[in-house]
Amino acid sequence: MIAGGHAATIGAEYFLHKCQSLTGIVMGEGEETIVDLVKKYSAGDSIYKVPGFYARDGFVKRSLEPIDTLSFPERDELEIILRQERSIKEAYVSTTRGCHNACSFCSIPPYYKLAHGPSWRERSVERVCSELESLLSNYPQIESVSFVDDNFLGFKTNHQERGLAIAKRLHELNRNIVFEITCRVDSVDHHLFSKLAEYGLSGVYLGIESGVQRILNLFRKNTTVENNLRAIDTIAGLGIGCDIGFIMFCPTITLDEVKENLLFLKSIIEKYGLYVHPATVFRNLKTYPTDLGLSALDLSEDSDQIPKSRALPHPTRPQLCPYLLHHKTLPLSTRLI
Repeated sequence: MIAGGHAATIGAEYFLHKCQSLTGIVMGEGEETIVDLVKKYSAGDSIYKVPGFYARDGFVKRSLEPIDTLSFPERDELEIILRQERSIKEAYVSTTRGCHNACSFCSIPPYYKLAHGPSWRERSVERVCSELESLLSNYPQIESVSFVDDNFLGFKTNHQERGLAIAKRLHELNRNIVFEITCRVDSVDHHLFSKLAEYGLSGVYLGIESGVQRILNLFRKNTTVENNLRAIDTIAGLGIGCDIGFIMFCPTITLDEVKENLLFLKSIIEKYGLYVHPATVFRNLKTYPTDLGLSALDLSEDSDQIPKSRALPHPTRPQLCPYLLHHKTLPLSTRLI
């Protein structure tokens, strides 16, 4: 049995210690490593020296290849989804991998450091457009494309032009298709986003994270509360949907800063309308002990600190209690972590 992904890559030693049945960990991106492992195993050879595989007796580094060398993904699951009558006719497309930033809460920087590769890599516009052409030719019923990049618009002006070129080509292939992206607030520019909206941009995920400047600095976001608000206002003015990542609490936050976060969210609710998903509390969870003189809150199943009349959600079936306000200008939602 092997494991992989962000958690396993970052915590490889921990995973191997806690799970003795694990043979090893695929470190970082696994397309090439997993193929080599299968070939070695099928041939009856030892898999322990496969580059990119963290085994109990050692690790051989694997250099990441340019992602343009990878073949287009298989779409067998998409075929099943598109056959369902009530399903969203949406396809996922990846045009970049990684992120140049180093936000303190994010797994991406350590993941690529341990994977021994560049922190951000891009596919060529030509390669991405070729995949889009193939995708829409084979599945003309697709209505939406979700670009799953951590930062679709990159970090430089030429990266933004690259994103614009991809969006334009998608629009040329099918003018009725809409698409969604993820980007940083400092990538939000009115002229750029008006062009993206013209090409079908319907939704943007922004990592706002906090309405408190000290917390943004602590998170190493390299942005400001004012920039966050400006980005939301730009997207709102263009009528584009916006999904917000928001970390309400962290170990050192004060009660006054929690109030500041709430006022930040309240201001967005009142101005734009907001669909809020409160954080879901799971059984057997304990909050962080802090330096604020507050003891850790015990949220375990048998704790007397939780009202017995209010059942906690099952850990594998989270129950959200969304607070809904009908949007005035655009659908704007937030995830409270």
